[in-house]
Amino acid sequence: MQPRLVEHPAFNVVGLSTRTNNADEMAGKGRIGAIWERFNAENLRQKIPNQTEPGVVLALYTEYQEDGNAPYSFAVGVKVDNVADLPPGLTAYSVPATKYAVFTSGRGSIPGIVIDVWKGIWSSEIKRAYRSDFEVYDGRSSDRNNAQIDVWVSVK
Repeated sequence: MQPRLVEHPAFNVVGLSTRTNNADEMAGKGRIGAIWERFNAENLRQKIPNQTEPGVVLALYTEYQEDGNAPYSFAVGVKVDNVADLPPGLTAYSVPATKYAVFTSGRGSIPGIVIDVWKGIWSSEIKRAYRSDFEVYDGRSSDRNNAQIDVWVSVK
């Protein structure tokens, strides 16, 4: 899996968030699944104002304590042009401009394709910056059984 390198400008994300770590996620004690379930069950995508890319959902990994093994913040949300009128219970994040390695998953079922693309990232030779990383769920992922996503990983 060969990524493409892209400079991305700064942007804002508003979403439902938690703090977690990869050890808990892999041991079945994680929080990511519950955040996704709540985001979808409460139809939060429709309740967030000022969206810049309607219909596109991001899974944001940010505020890394150190690297991928240490705690980080995780949010499911959308890009917004400003963070005014923040709905109760949601968090705003400012993602700085940086360089990303963009990995595109194969087509298949969620969450399998997500796990597979992350395995490819973890085994790659890229030099991660651990600033902010994000998964993009756009029109290609509307069918959970035949989906495709992009994962943007901040690099040095």
